[in-house]
Amino acid sequence: MLHDIGTTDQNISSTKLSYEFFAGVLALDLLQQDEEGKAPKAQAESVAEAIFRHQDVQGNGMVTLLTQLIQIGTLLDNIGAETPAKWVTRGTIEGINKMWPREGWSGCFRRTVEEEKRLKPYAMVSRIQGFEEVIMGNKVTAVDE
Repeated sequence: MLHDIGTTDQNISSTKLSYEFFAGVLALDLLQQDEEGKAPKAQAESVAEAIFRHQDVQGNGMVTLLTQLIQIGTLLDNIGAETPAKWVTRGTIEGINKMWPREGWSGCFRRTVEEEKRLKPYAMVSRIQGFEEVIMGNKVTAVDE
């Protein structure tokens, strides 16, 4: 739920950190904020790790199950990268898109990536060559812009 908190207008421009990293810091702080609603330390750190790495989808290394789930959702939502059918079926994707259409999402996310790169040319998202075009080419979850 918190993985894109770093992309809000206020947060993206308030730090030199890449939005994924700032989002992880914000989430960790939020989850450890007060005694009444405080998450266990291991849980809060697991959430922060998942947020830090949710766009770090390299083919090597290990990630936690939580991180992998957020990566799958991010890839599907942002660029239309489908998972193997045994993980998420095409019917499930179509049903979700019908119930919760994402009209305008691709353009919104593309603008966020462009703003991140304008403010922070060194940001983590800058390592994904042609990302804006791939986002706009999403035909799986995006409704025509």
